[in-house]
Amino acid sequence: MAEFDDAWRKWRWGGIHAEGLRSCFPANASTGPFFMPTVESTFDADTSHLILTVGDVGPPPAEWGLRLGDVVSNYRASLDHLAWAVVMRGDRNQQLSEPEERSVYFPFVAPGSDASRAFKRNLPGATDADQDIIRRSQPDPSGVDGVPHCLTVLQEASNLDKHR
Repeated sequence: MAEFDDAWRKWRWGGIHAEGLRSCFPANASTGPFFMPTVESTFDADTSHLILTVGDVGPPPAEWGLRLGDVVSNYRASLDHLAWAVVMRGDRNQQLSEPEERSVYFPFVAPGSDASRAFKRNLPGATDADQDIIRRSQPDPSGVDGVPHCLTVLQEASNLDKHR
């Protein structure tokens, strides 16, 4: 749909940045340069155990953080473009004030907070059907089997990238 073209463009651009980040990592350890921790092994004859010690790996190359920030920013922005498209196809007779326009973004509702208030603020005029779809996409804060939801990881990474 044409109304979601900008969201898809941002998503594709995030994918391009993800491929750039992936290119930083070697396919296997025989290629270089690569970022690997040092590992030392010693055998404890008294206990018959092999003891592995991982050395200090230090910080990863700065390029990795920059590329990851680009990926996160574009994927998060694609959701905000989606929110804008949803608002624009909603109540077409509405005129948004400048503050209302600035408040349009894909809502992430924290557990225990008032979702209807957040949706009204972030998706003014969006149809009930569109709001229901976005509401169903809200991540479960506990994740599944201890694995956090991808949108939880995206939101946390976005906040870290913006504020640090």
